[in-house]
Amino acid sequence: MDNPQNKFSVRYERSEISYITQFLVSSSKEEVLVDLSPGLLENGSQPKTLPIQNRIAMPWSTVERLAAVLNQVVATRQQKMNKAPAPQFTNVPKATLPQMTQK
Repeated sequence: MDNPQNKFSVRYERSEISYITQFLVSSSKEEVLVDLSPGLLENGSQPKTLPIQNRIAMPWSTVERLAAVLNQVVATRQQKMNKAPAPQFTNVPKATLPQMTQK
């Protein structure tokens, strides 16, 4: 029996799409911030610049749900491509990120 409370529709507030190839992640006790970028820009002799197009803040409960969904998507893709099982994103060692300066 369908539960009417579980049904919903989706409405996109904005229709633009950002293609992202780089991201920076920072976290606190309460939330995770993800800065999204299309990639590094070369500035001649100047330091490279990472333009941030969007910033997303999520509580840890949402991050955990997103990680589970991404694991499912990767596993499905791997099955379709007949490859080894998808990696699970748990107990991932912390990455070191380059020092970023804001302009």
